[in-house]
Amino acid sequence: MLDVLLDALLDALKMLPFLLVTFFALEYLEHRASERVLHAFVKASRLGPLAGTAFGLIPQCGFSVMASSFFAQRVISVGTLLAVFISTSDEAIIVMLGNVSNISKALVIIGIKSIVAIVVGYIADAIFKNQSHGITEHSIMHEHEEHCHEGCGCSCNSKRSFITNALKRTVIVFLFVLISSVILGVLVFLLGEDKLHALLLSNSVFQPFISAFIGLIPNCAPSVILANMYMEGALSLGSAVAGFCTASGMGLLVLFRSNKNMKQNLAILAALYAVGAVTGVIIQAISMLF
Repeated sequence: MLDVLLDALLDALKMLPFLLVTFFALEYLEHRASERVLHAFVKASRLGPLAGTAFGLIPQCGFSVMASSFFAQRVISVGTLLAVFISTSDEAIIVMLGNVSNISKALVIIGIKSIVAIVVGYIADAIFKNQSHGITEHSIMHEHEEHCHEGCGCSCNSKRSFITNALKRTVIVFLFVLISSVILGVLVFLLGEDKLHALLLSNSVFQPFISAFIGLIPNCAPSVILANMYMEGALSLGSAVAGFCTASGMGLLVLFRSNKNMKQNLAILAALYAVGAVTGVIIQAISMLF
């Protein structure tokens, strides 16, 4: 058991320098150019799902929060919103990139998520009429202020120290990685790898459905835990993709708070889950064939 705890701690510590540098860079950019990023997001949103996918790939939950607010005001289409949600990876990709041996795995997942986000986004826009009307300068500032109070951990307010935020995000993700590593290690120690894989429905068509459901939880913890489980071999590629496709950070929470059309919100939630689960099952089926 002591070896399990030490291994988990060492694995998390190896990732710590990368997490620290990455979050400092992200916080600095957000701190220095948050309003310009908002302007660029709104301007690029005219390109629809393609632009939404590009913004969603940036490893933080801020753009899913913005997209939800913009969608509630009919600034962007449902296709663009879904593209942002599907491509968003929160801190999961950062965690995977923190280990050199997992870079290729992270790039594969990014590529799959990007393709799915673009395709689903344009299909949604083809089915549902785009009701976006554009946005005013006042609306941009209003949404900027709203985004700063959503609690996603981003440093929108220039008066706040980006150093403090970077350290906070680093510590939180570090603890998530450490705790999930310890839990997995303890389960392997107590149950054995075979029983653990059976418990997690490994190599089963049902595992992506479970991962997709976990990804829906509006927090960065689930995506970090899914990333760690995938790196440890507890999740298949299909299951990891399913969970990452639905892991939109705080975006869903903001959508349900900002958009008064509850039926529409539930439809978007169902569509997001279905896309994640079905994509995961397809990837898993292909992986089993080869």
